[in-house]
Amino acid sequence: MSYGERSILAAPILTSIFFLRCFPLQSNNIELDLDALAATEKKHERLWANDPEAERLVVVRRDSLVDIPWRERMNDPSRMFEAEMQGVRYHLETGDDSLPTCRVEFGTGLMASVFGVEMLVTDSGCPFASHDTVVKSIADLKPVEEIDPMKEGELGHLYEHMAYFKKHLPAGVHLSQADLQGPWNTAHLIRGNDIFTDVYDYPELVEAILDHVTRAMQKVVQPMKEFLGEPTDAYYLHGAKSRGGGRICNCTTDMISPGFYRENILKFDGRFLDSIDGGFVHICGNNSGIVTVFNDIQSLTGLEFNFNYIDLWEISDLLRPDCVLMCSGPVDPPLQTPLGAATLERLFKGELPSRKNIIFSFNDPSSLDYAKRLVGAVRSSNC
Repeated sequence: MSYGERSILAAPILTSIFFLRCFPLQSNNIELDLDALAATEKKHERLWANDPEAERLVVVRRDSLVDIPWRERMNDPSRMFEAEMQGVRYHLETGDDSLPTCRVEFGTGLMASVFGVEMLVTDSGCPFASHDTVVKSIADLKPVEEIDPMKEGELGHLYEHMAYFKKHLPAGVHLSQADLQGPWNTAHLIRGNDIFTDVYDYPELVEAILDHVTRAMQKVVQPMKEFLGEPTDAYYLHGAKSRGGGRICNCTTDMISPGFYRENILKFDGRFLDSIDGGFVHICGNNSGIVTVFNDIQSLTGLEFNFNYIDLWEISDLLRPDCVLMCSGPVDPPLQTPLGAATLERLFKGELPSRKNIIFSFNDPSSLDYAKRLVGAVRSSNC
């Protein structure tokens, strides 16, 4: 089967040869100024070290504007590679503070596939997990000892793509970790919405699922970092160099209270981040109340939030001062909200929190001129 069918399985070799012949790469002509990149990397390192000389940084991302269908990207690594290289070229045009990065994008269901969840894809969107519940009891959990960290589920397919990326990467471009999500997000995918009541009805099941997912993430992330050649205490993602071994996505925490998170999930997030020398947490909705609980994770190094749903000034005060704040989100309708528009208006007026350790990560501006205006607004705030 190909990705045009319901299951996501590795495409036949002939399909890959077809795409390689019909869509020759246009990416190897990228030449980067390695000295300039080294200077930019120093800027990122100063920000993470809370250096008094550190400046706020800005990265402009071009995600949804890439016009290569997802089915093609999943069937052929050269097509996904070209999509990622479009983003690298865009950073060069905007003149932002980006460190060129690219990632094999397999969506949010990669770790769920390790536990048997089927991944689905359409032409228009990133791969996603099916709604089928695969874990109905503790006995349904695949023992972590039996998981092959480079072949289980969709991991074998992922490494085929990553090997292609490594072979063709221009000098100066970093290959990022795949999206491993987090203990709670993946637990939700493999158990389904019942997990919200299972916490009360079958707490031992939820504990077992979160424990299994956390240990599976630990088992998967280390060989991935070695394959990528990442340092143990840093990683590259979305144009930024971040402190720690990786990140956790906690989008599903939109659906729970801070007390629920503290009681049921906090220890697993902390265990994972502790095991990889710390790292980032990503949230994307309106759940600012949970930030003070994240602060209890001593190995937390940063937090990414969407400025269209959480007030920049509020979260800047809530987050521990030693943690970097990544202010991310779309900058144009229809995904821009009134809060996001008001935030950008204040930015253009030079109004920003006093916190200096902020990375602005703006998504999909409608024009290159608009992108450059965003870069200029952040840079002027450093004066």
